[in-house]
Amino acid sequence: MKTKTPSQSADGPSLDTVFALLRNPRRRALVSALAARTPPVSVIELATAVAAREREIAPEEMSPGSADSVAATLHHLHLPKLADGDLLTYDPEEKAVTDVRVEAAAPLSNLSDDY
Repeated sequence: MKTKTPSQSADGPSLDTVFALLRNPRRRALVSALAARTPPVSVIELATAVAAREREIAPEEMSPGSADSVAATLHHLHLPKLADGDLLTYDPEEKAVTDVRVEAAAPLSNLSDDY
């Protein structure tokens, strides 16, 4: 008989999975950006929000094309990892997040990188 540990949930990822996913500062910024948006959300919109957070400026201050390298890492690495961790649904062909399940991870995503 299999039993669930306190870190496991039938409704989503385990706490261990959430902590592992949020270990990366860019994924923390991504989860924070997703928590403030309603799907579908494009990769470029997310990349602009993440890049602005990393540069500590407002998204409106980002110049066109300045988030392209961030968009590439989101598309190829971070969004697939969060999808594998069951925090979102990502459509790589449309380059859009179509469903978000970051409720449990969102409060942790705003913790300082100093910890």
